[in-house]
Amino acid sequence: MVSEKVRVINKEGMHMRPAGLIAQTCGLMKSSVRISYNGKFYDCKSIIMLMSAGIGYGAELEVIAEGEDEEEALKDVVDLFHAGLGDRTA
Repeated sequence: MVSEKVRVINKEGMHMRPAGLIAQTCGLMKSSVRISYNGKFYDCKSIIMLMSAGIGYGAELEVIAEGEDEEEALKDVVDLFHAGLGDRTA
């Protein structure tokens, strides 16, 4: 298991487009990828779960990957957050 903390830098936070981007990326991975936010865990392969988390601009969360390609999975998702999840950044 590997994990890394990230901050949401896109102004709109987690909505349909970023959630879809994360789910699409994680759907290609063999590993389980989750986000820990406010004491709860959200499956990164589920758009609905990601959107239900209520993650807004500036939120700090932890990305956790576990499985065969966990290092690659973690890097790919963390890179998405660092790039602003395809949205405008502050």
